[in-house]
Amino acid sequence: MAIAEETVSFRWPPGTPAEVKKEYYRLKEELGRNTSRRIAQYVIDGILRDLRGDKVYPVPLLREPTPEQRDWLYHELTISMMAKSLDSILQEPFVPFGRLNEKKEEGQKEDKPSALAEDIVRDMESSGLDFGD
Repeated sequence: MAIAEETVSFRWPPGTPAEVKKEYYRLKEELGRNTSRRIAQYVIDGILRDLRGDKVYPVPLLREPTPEQRDWLYHELTISMMAKSLDSILQEPFVPFGRLNEKKEEGQKEDKPSALAEDIVRDMESSGLDFGD
């Protein structure tokens, strides 16, 4: 049994950032009568994310991606790859990328995070980066 389309309305809650409202009005002008479809998709995506227990952590990029790069970023395989990479970094935050795949020899002690951080800084300084005092 199909559910008929329903009209849903909302009010901006107090404290809604001005940039959110500005973007909404930009979309409204750009999309015209199709604005409600876009807003409905935002609502559906948010509710589904909450139901699945997904968490979103915004990561600022150094520059705006091209449309092709944005499509690649939102591809499910790319998202999975980035999530796995970030999870690895979060599990061992002081391990340099090059050392993530190194195997410990039997009897070798685990490196302490502070020693690894010092190694990273030393490597960076030797490549010309200056951290000053």
